[in-house]
Amino acid sequence: MSGEGVIQLTPLYGANDTDAMCYLLEIDDCRIMLDCGWDERFDERHLEALATAINDVDCVLVSHADISHLGALPYAIGQLGLDCPIYSTQPVWRMGSMFMYDAWQRLTARAEFDLFSIDDVDSAFDKFKTVTYAQECHLTGRGDGIVVTPFQAGHSLGGAIWRIVKDTEQIVYAVDLNHSRERHLDGTVLEISCPRPSVLITDAYNGLTVMTTKRNERDAQLFDAIRACLDGGGNCLMPVDTAGRVLELLVLLHSKWVSARLDQSYTIAFASHVAQNTLDFARTYVEWMSEKCQKQFDQMRENPFDLKHVVICQSLEEVLALRQPALVLASSLFMEMSFAEDLFIQWASDPKNLVGRDVMMTTAPRVPCLATTLLQKPTPKSVQIVRRYRVPLEGAELREYEEKRKEQEASVAKEESESESDEEDAEEDDGMARPGGAVGQATAMFKRGLKLTPSFPMYGFKEVVRSSDIYGEAIDFSEYAPPETNPDGISANPSGAAESASALLESATTIPAVPTKALTEHLTVGVRCAVHFVDFEGRMDQSSIKTVIKRVLPRKAVLVHGSAQAKDHIQEFLERELPNTSSVLIPDNQLSSVINSETNVFNVKIRDSLNKSLRFVQVGDYEVAYVDGRIVKSDDSRNRYPTLEQVAATAVPDRPAVYLGGSRMADLKKAIARAGIDAEFINGILVCAGGLVNIRKVTDHQVSVQGALCSQYFDIRRILYDQYQIL
Repeated sequence: MSGEGVIQLTPLYGANDTDAMCYLLEIDDCRIMLDCGWDERFDERHLEALATAINDVDCVLVSHADISHLGALPYAIGQLGLDCPIYSTQPVWRMGSMFMYDAWQRLTARAEFDLFSIDDVDSAFDKFKTVTYAQECHLTGRGDGIVVTPFQAGHSLGGAIWRIVKDTEQIVYAVDLNHSRERHLDGTVLEISCPRPSVLITDAYNGLTVMTTKRNERDAQLFDAIRACLDGGGNCLMPVDTAGRVLELLVLLHSKWVSARLDQSYTIAFASHVAQNTLDFARTYVEWMSEKCQKQFDQMRENPFDLKHVVICQSLEEVLALRQPALVLASSLFMEMSFAEDLFIQWASDPKNLVGRDVMMTTAPRVPCLATTLLQKPTPKSVQIVRRYRVPLEGAELREYEEKRKEQEASVAKEESESESDEEDAEEDDGMARPGGAVGQATAMFKRGLKLTPSFPMYGFKEVVRSSDIYGEAIDFSEYAPPETNPDGISANPSGAAESASALLESATTIPAVPTKALTEHLTVGVRCAVHFVDFEGRMDQSSIKTVIKRVLPRKAVLVHGSAQAKDHIQEFLERELPNTSSVLIPDNQLSSVINSETNVFNVKIRDSLNKSLRFVQVGDYEVAYVDGRIVKSDDSRNRYPTLEQVAATAVPDRPAVYLGGSRMADLKKAIARAGIDAEFINGILVCAGGLVNIRKVTDHQVSVQGALCSQYFDIRRILYDQYQIL
């Protein structure tokens, strides 16, 4: 930033807890989109703000793989014309494609859906550039000078915090965090990797949620409820997402299945259109999992997703054919137009069954849908369901369809024939430039039209490209193509490049070749089954949010994605407990919040003579030097920046020393102890050498050293100075 930098954040949507997430971050002239989500209903009206702001977006940063973080990307690219690089970790790229393929499959299998096509999904994920944790990505164009870096967020496989740095400003985008270690994921590293940011953009989704039970207790509650249902002869339906929090549940439940030896008595199944692909890909991302998972894989070759007792189901028929009683983890969270809805309709009327509603992802429990209706207290005795399904065409409708299909095939055949004819005409032209300008071109066209030009006027030779080797084996030319890389090491085509939708979904349920039509049916379903709730969403609760933000110590904070009460509660806490946080902003949807930079940064040219005289010291990630010079502006308009020139030493006034860096009092105590001097904390004061010297931290930037002028005093003062870089 030059001069007084301005940072501006606009929630296109996502300010409230019922919204998907999409925020526009503007740093000077660069426009960065933070997530681009949708909800599982794919209502086009929710994207009106996105449509108006889509122009001139320089890049998109995706934090998690679920629909609420990236679900609108296929629509934005296919319908709105979004054309920019999209950055994410590799698991987010891969699992995100699973979310979107599953969504497209279940929607088109039940209704007329044309907001985006499967080709739009492929196009969206072709634009992804995958990066690893802590890998710096240097933006180009209007983003020149901006560096974005992902760090571990927890909550989902590959989930990322994004640190965005320009000059001295550090902006951290951290939503849907989980500080706790889970079975296949470690907790977030926010407070370690991104301390003291200029701006922290985070969510208050669970700002009012108080977690009263420990993880082991919640595990036991969940499994006990499932076991009681199965022991009573009932089936258990657990609505889950496609490829996010379901992974943690599968690892947990499979381990319980093995330890309790339930595989001989009951069935556990995972049902989605891409269930097999999801688990296959999860097995390949061990390096993105917890240290415990990596250690088990390295030492014992145990993969947490070798789930031998989990049955994969990719159609409703496969689920209904399972040995019962059964626990079925079925997509989707909303329980609408999905396997979860289909199974609920069939099982809800049986009092022996249990709908184990584990709220595991983002917005599902707070958006009006079948799932939230079932979670009401008390459980409703019946629910209204709008069921959408397809039936084969019959009679006159089938005949009309066949006639239209034949007309379309004839039209396509005619176009292909004309295209082949044009190609033959083009081959007959020798392609050589002719004199005569427009007249020459017209003559050439006339000759081609009358077939007067010989096919090969110079030499009758056409090179034949061999499609097989000398042994008859087909040659795959893609194997010899060089990989696409860039100077930053960012994968433009992520490893295991994106297979086409047809390849990924080869074994999944597909729309039958028999022509069908979509119908709608309004049902009243009696709820005689039990509805059970255990919190497995994998997000920080109120206490954890406060603790983590307090440790991060942001200079400014922006709260998004939460209820008004939750955001107000966290805001009041930060203003009370963090006096050094100058402002806590709560922006509303489509209203911009301007965040003025606390530092002024100017670009200047430095003369070589001055540059050679500078003494740089390392302070954190920066090299810093104190400069005495004179700014000279050039009369040449081509010189964008003024020049900093050296001045004579006699013209430089005396100045006090500048102390940079420093360390915590605990680190200072260790350094003094290493020098053989006793040191201990008494009432917040570091008492050294048996009380001869006392060190007290007055403010964040001031330390007081008091004591007798003895040798120990000067030794301790020297150790204190060594903690700083002095200019």
